[in-house]
Amino acid sequence: MVLHNCIYVVAAAFAAISVAGCAGGPGSGPDGIGLASGAGCKSLKKEIRKYEVRGIQYKADAASRGAKLSSKQKADVRRYNSLLDSYLGGQCHI
Repeated sequence: MVLHNCIYVVAAAFAAISVAGCAGGPGSGPDGIGLASGAGCKSLKKEIRKYEVRGIQYKADAASRGAKLSSKQKADVRRYNSLLDSYLGGQCHI
């Protein structure tokens, strides 16, 4: 029951991140923190949203619980997590 509720909390957090606006220009977060390879907040948000529409956040949750994923799904989960790290690290969610 607790794990089930945690999944909803994580999913809600990802949804909130995807809806939040990005104030930074290309290559920087709102506080001027550089983002990897010149990626801007808007482009990161757009790519994250593409994965969320396909439900990749649920596959990421399943993978963290040890579920078996195809090599394509694993690659998608790695890319999604990398995008989230860049998005959050660049403080685009603020």
